[in-house]
Amino acid sequence: VRSVTKHHYLVTDVNDLARVMREAFHIATTGRKGPVWIDVPKDVQLAQIVPDYDVPMNLPGYHVEQRLAAAEQIAQVAAAIRRARRPMIYAGGGIIAAEASEQLVELVGKTGIPVATTLLG
Repeated sequence: VRSVTKHHYLVTDVNDLARVMREAFHIATTGRKGPVWIDVPKDVQLAQIVPDYDVPMNLPGYHVEQRLAAAEQIAQVAAAIRRARRPMIYAGGGIIAAEASEQLVELVGKTGIPVATTLLG
């Protein structure tokens, strides 16, 4: 599971379930979005509690890193576009994952470069 998920949990105490669910949703939907595995053994599934939905998260090592392109990288891409005889943008799921749709529209509006998208783009 570790190789295909952002994080994984094994819930051994039913009292941890609300916190784990909250943390898992937070991890799955922040940064680069991805799956979180929650393993809930049968004994925990059968236990009954009154959950505390406002339980605080405990994620001391989890920090969402906002990755921005370095100025040098942007300059290299701009130079490559200027050198291209017939540039074209082939946009895929990375545009959605990076929440960069507006930036793509702005780039295309300024440059007039034609765009093709993948099924996920």
